Amino acid sequence: MHGDIRELIADRHIQSVAIAVPNFLHAEMALAALQVGKDLLLKKSIALNYREAHRVVAATRKSGCVLAIVTQPHFNRTYRQIIEAVKSGEI
Repeated sequence: MHGDIRELIADRHIQSVAIAVPNFLHAEMALAALQVGKDLLLKKSIALNYREAHRVVAATRKSGCVLAIVTQPHFNRTYRQIIEAVKSGEI
């Protein structure tokens, strides 16, 4: 068990990190993970502002790690229609 996120990220058995926390923590956690060479799956948004986002992108390039940004379009009309079609058995 890890008591601190930095201990968890530093664990050599962990190859990649998925970050899905409140937005104000995204850049801080992404930078910590990149500093120890972890690939990232980061929930949108990268950071709260351009400066932080630029730091994350620069750290990604420097580390050679993979950075993937994901979004969850749960309230998108088309997305909701697809979900309903699957639930109803239409798809």
